[in-house]
Amino acid sequence: MKFIYILSTALIFSFGLGDVHKPTEGGYNSDLVSFGKKTYAGTSFYVVKFKRKGERIKVKYFAKKLNGKSIQERYDAWSKNQKVIMYSSGAYMSESFDASTAGIVGLTLDNGIIINRNVVFNRLSALVVTYPNGTIEIKNINDGRLTFDGGGSPITYDFSKFNDVSRFIDWASESKLTVFQTHLLAHNKKMMVHSNGSYSQASRRFLVSGQDSRGSEFYFIVHRPDAITLYDGAKSVFDYLNNNRYTVNSMINLDTGAQDVFQFFSVSGNVSGVLQGGTHISNARNLMAFYYE
Repeated sequence: MKFIYILSTALIFSFGLGDVHKPTEGGYNSDLVSFGKKTYAGTSFYVVKFKRKGERIKVKYFAKKLNGKSIQERYDAWSKNQKVIMYSSGAYMSESFDASTAGIVGLTLDNGIIINRNVVFNRLSALVVTYPNGTIEIKNINDGRLTFDGGGSPITYDFSKFNDVSRFIDWASESKLTVFQTHLLAHNKKMMVHSNGSYSQASRRFLVSGQDSRGSEFYFIVHRPDAITLYDGAKSVFDYLNNNRYTVNSMINLDTGAQDVFQFFSVSGNVSGVLQGGTHISNARNLMAFYYE
C-alpha cells in the first residue's frame, strides 16, 4: 500500500496562524521526500511524495485528547526527539463543524486505548491502522475478511461477523494499535466513490497509497485548495497518478471541515509557508504525523 498523496483543503500561506509547532530535531533524508506544485488537466494542486524505500518514513496518529492533554500537547511531547516531516488533521468529526464540540465517528483506538467501538460499515469503509513501529495499513472494511500484517505476524478477522469484529478490537487494544475510519475513495486500482454522490464543494485533502511501474512503494500527500466535489477531487488525483504510471492501491479522505490542520517542514525543520492549513494545531481534535526514522 504504499504511495500516499494528501490533497489538502486549503494550502494557506503563513499569515494568521500564530506560532507553529515544529520538531526539536529537523532533518530527514531529502532523497525520500519531495514536494511541489503539479498541474494536470488544467487543475493545480500540491503534492508531497514519500518513498517507502527502507521503511524509513513512519506514521504516528493521535486520535483524541487523552489524560487531560490536548492533541497539541501530546504532539509536542512526542515530537521532541522526532524528525517530523509533516502533520495533518485526520478522521472526520460528527454532529458539528465546530471542532471544539464535534465528536468521533467510526471505530477508533489510540495506542490501544479504545475510544469508540462503533464500526461504520457504509459511509466510512476505510479502516486505517497504524502500528507502534510506524507502519500504516488501509483496509476496505466491506471486504469482510481482512488480514493485518503491519506488525510482522499476519492475522485475519472477518468483519462480517460480530464476534470477529469484537476479537479484532481486543487484539488491536492488546497490540497498542491506533485505528480510525474514513471515506475510502479508491481501492485496488479502482475508484470507490461515484459521480452521483454529494455535490457539496470544498477544498480537499487525500491520502493515497500505491506504487510505481517498477513496484517501488510510496506515500503521497496531495493538497487541492480549490472548492470541488469529493468525487471530482478524488478522480483528478486518481487520473493524475495513473497518467504518471502510478498504481493506486488505496485513497482516503482526510478531514478539512471541522478542522484543517496541515503543516509541512523543510529538511532543516523550518516551517513551510506554502504547505500549510487554515487551522492552528492548537485546534486539532486528531492528528496524523509523518516522520523519518
